[in-house]
Amino acid sequence: MPVGTQGTIKGLTTDQLEEIGCQIILGNTYHLELRPGSQLIDDLGGLHKFMNWKRALLTDSGGFQMVSLLHLADITEEGVTFQSPVDGKPMLLTPEESIHIQNKIGADIIMALDDVVKTTTTGPRMEEAMYRTLRWIDRCIAAHKKPDAQNLFGIVQGGVDPVLRDICVRGLVERNLPGYAIGGLAGGEDKDSFWRVVAQCTAGLPEDKPRYVMGVGYPLDIVVCSALGADMYDCVYPTRTARFGTALVPEGILKLKQNAMATDERPIDPTCPCMVCKNYTRAYLHCLVTKDAMGSQLLSYHNLSFMMRLSRDLHMSIIEGRFPEFVRGFLRMQFPKGDIPKWVRNAMVVAGIDISECCAPAKCPRDAMEVAGTDISEICPPTNPPPAGAKLFPLLVSLAVGLAVRFLAPRPRDVSLQSWQLLSIFLSTIAGLVLGPLPVGAWAFLGLTAVVATHTLPFAAAFSAFTNEVIWLIVISFFFARGFVKTGLGDRIATYFVKLLGNSTLGLSYGLTISEACIAPAMPSTTARAGGVFLPIIKSLSLSAKSKPNHPVVEEVGVLSCDDAIPAQNLLCLKLAEELGVIVSSPWVSWFKAASLPAIVSLLATPYVLYKIFPPEIKDTPDAPTIAADKLERMGPVTKNEWVMIGTMLLAVSLWVFGDAISVSSVVAAMLGLSILLLLGVLDWDDCLNEKAAWDTLAWFAVLVGMAGQLTNLGIVSWMSSCVAKLLESFSLSWPTAFCVLQASYFLIHYLFASQTGHVGALYSAFLAMHVAAGVPRVMSALALAFNTNLFGALTHYSSGQAAVYFGAGYLELPDVFTMGFVTALINVLIWAVVGTFWWKLLGLY
Repeated sequence: MPVGTQGTIKGLTTDQLEEIGCQIILGNTYHLELRPGSQLIDDLGGLHKFMNWKRALLTDSGGFQMVSLLHLADITEEGVTFQSPVDGKPMLLTPEESIHIQNKIGADIIMALDDVVKTTTTGPRMEEAMYRTLRWIDRCIAAHKKPDAQNLFGIVQGGVDPVLRDICVRGLVERNLPGYAIGGLAGGEDKDSFWRVVAQCTAGLPEDKPRYVMGVGYPLDIVVCSALGADMYDCVYPTRTARFGTALVPEGILKLKQNAMATDERPIDPTCPCMVCKNYTRAYLHCLVTKDAMGSQLLSYHNLSFMMRLSRDLHMSIIEGRFPEFVRGFLRMQFPKGDIPKWVRNAMVVAGIDISECCAPAKCPRDAMEVAGTDISEICPPTNPPPAGAKLFPLLVSLAVGLAVRFLAPRPRDVSLQSWQLLSIFLSTIAGLVLGPLPVGAWAFLGLTAVVATHTLPFAAAFSAFTNEVIWLIVISFFFARGFVKTGLGDRIATYFVKLLGNSTLGLSYGLTISEACIAPAMPSTTARAGGVFLPIIKSLSLSAKSKPNHPVVEEVGVLSCDDAIPAQNLLCLKLAEELGVIVSSPWVSWFKAASLPAIVSLLATPYVLYKIFPPEIKDTPDAPTIAADKLERMGPVTKNEWVMIGTMLLAVSLWVFGDAISVSSVVAAMLGLSILLLLGVLDWDDCLNEKAAWDTLAWFAVLVGMAGQLTNLGIVSWMSSCVAKLLESFSLSWPTAFCVLQASYFLIHYLFASQTGHVGALYSAFLAMHVAAGVPRVMSALALAFNTNLFGALTHYSSGQAAVYFGAGYLELPDVFTMGFVTALINVLIWAVVGTFWWKLLGLY
């Protein structure tokens, strides 16, 4: 399909397009609405009549502009808000509005609005975009008023993640649409990932419905995708490359700007029957492309004629049962030396087409063809790049730490060989978690393997922590977080607080901070809250205030949202404390009592102090409540799944707090909540399986907790505590002084860490042991270190997952991040040091 963004193919008339055999043209909803406007088009009889085109039309939904006009766009659950490049006014394009516009334009095929991100994006943003695309398709279906006259296609998103793509494919197929598009490609991904995504999606989409690969227009890509089962394509490439003086030919491309063309009397392609090749020489066209716009028009005509003939020949070869021969002939023309790219060869293996005769002998082993025809899952592995193995220098340093302790450091007399060996493996594991020779879970598994393989611990003891209740509570909390994102409940709650408190920048800060505090108990992942709920809201508000990245309007909001919350590593702290014999009774109640007053003071004081230290350029935001109210209105009433999510979380939190009275532990409460979500369809098991962070946390967390528990059982911790006690006695430090020194050290050392959980896993046990050895009250030590872990999350752009999310939005310069981060953390430290010590004295913690 040639791309006529605003109802016209640049340089060509509709008669010329019919002349070369064009059957369908693509227009763009966003640009047609911008100018001339869908209402005018509708009044004049629809786009067919408006542009004098009697054949088929397809309109894109406008979703692509989320990438192409990213600097002018902001995406939230309600839709995408564009800042008009014409007059700067905001334009909200919701799924309903996109369909409404396309209904008025009158295209034969219309596309659902999807959340488009760059293909190379990974992590929460890509996952959020995929699930939002599925939620939006339902809104598009409901809004579509002309299903008998216009065919609505859904769009498969998910980047290069095969798991996300599979979820999206299955979700769209369940909706039984007239056709399906594979979106999000041609966005910078490598070719190997490109073809694998196409192969995976076409394998899962119905064969009797059109399968449309969006944004693909290179002749080689079209032939490969057709071999993999795709049917439709669009791209500006044929006309754009024409404007740069390049013609498409069976052998590839011909650059007519080159000096060699100046005296060449041949046509562009002697085999081409188009008007340009019949009437003009390369020499004539060379003169035009360097001086006259007519050159680009003639080349556009030729290039589109070439693409139409390629499509017709490809189509006829399929009908006549000679498609493999067509592919081989095409590849021989494009690669006469047989140097066919590896990605093409791999794709042809999956397509079951033998191209060995087209390849250079060393590059296309015939035995590879033997796998053709097998199940695609066997020959189309995940698109993630193959693991590169361990990083050599971090690996050597991590191993050296453990080996030095085991074989070079003198073993104390009162420490057994088994204990010393376990300590060496534990320290090597911790070093690897910090230096990262392998991903955290993989390195922890290697440490576990070493413990068992060296007979340091029996298998049952080494794996004992995998049945730990706290660990499974953390795992289930990740599933709850997915429920908040999937249902949109988190977005609704945050938007409500913006409506309530958003008349000023300071009010917005309080609204976002309070809403995060409300969501946090049921959505413990700070990174998920930041990326999945709050950053989209902050960006939307910034755009309404005419703020773009690197603009300081909302800089204090981003910092505040990195502030003290209720992240999952708190449970890790309490479990590690328990392994050291420091038991916090009724942990939920004890935590709430100890943290309540300093947390409230911190919540109330921090936004105001930052507002005064770093005043924003815009202090009043009168439009924010209106925007939030409009958003809530478009979101409609609370959905059934949201009510289920609310009820489930109220039940779970109630049981977490009061469950001990009826013999229901915290993990059982979480299990009951997850069971309800699964039974009622709010989550499905694939949602749980796809929560990779949960399973990774289970792996490394259980290893660390298990090793820490065994170190305690074998006497290592008591030996270390006695050593530290003697050292502190030598300096004659009182326990309050030791407490301050150790807390400050624990805080400042986080500059060396890129993870709060990593910091806890590496240092929490050791610092707690030092507190106890110095005579600091045990429960206060455990809780204070855990509180401290939350406070240093705002120190730098890499100090926590949520900090990285906000910095990545582009609103803050790196020097400002360090300055604001330190000030934010320092304010909170002072509040907790002053208010906390006073409050803890009243509670009897010391």
